[in-house]
Amino acid sequence: MRRSASCATRLLAVTIAVLAVVTTTVAGPVPVASASPCPPASAGGESIAWITVGDERVPIKPVTLSRTGALDPPPSNRVAGVSVRHAPLASPTGTSVVTWHMRYGQGCPGRLNDLVDLPIGSTFSVETKDGSTTRYAITGREVVPRGSHRAEWFDQRGPRRLSLFTCAGLMNGRFTKTLAVFAEPVPLDPFLPETPTPSGPVQ
Repeated sequence: MRRSASCATRLLAVTIAVLAVVTTTVAGPVPVASASPCPPASAGGESIAWITVGDERVPIKPVTLSRTGALDPPPSNRVAGVSVRHAPLASPTGTSVVTWHMRYGQGCPGRLNDLVDLPIGSTFSVETKDGSTTRYAITGREVVPRGSHRAEWFDQRGPRRLSLFTCAGLMNGRFTKTLAVFAEPVPLDPFLPETPTPSGPVQ
């Protein structure tokens, strides 16, 4: 059972042919203080890929729609989830949908939170289980009210892209908005390091 006190990104999906049109919502209050440690990176089962942002290398686990139509990240701030209903991370075309927790428990910020603040054009990489690595550049962001979405965020027939989602809009102890981060592949340059992670605490 998913912790009721988690910050979860929910994608309510209606699939029409091969194009899934998804409604993104955010559920759950901000986690309350707890003496328990942050959940382990083993949450969610076996990793199928890894995303590296600055110094953070975060495992990605497969996630699917629940009976209520929610697409939640695995129950840990240390991992991300990728939708099995959208383009695989190794696909040459279409959009892969990645989701992560902004926080999961007191003192447990999401390991991908630097994606929220990095400048447009900053790069990160995704390594799949077969060993292939793709570098991506951030092309845009959008913050929308809970339940809002755009169909093009989930395009399965267009150019290769990542759509990454997490919680936003903390108000009265609840996240009321969804943050979408978009990225497109760029050529790998062995002499160009990944964009450095900004210093300072995660807000």
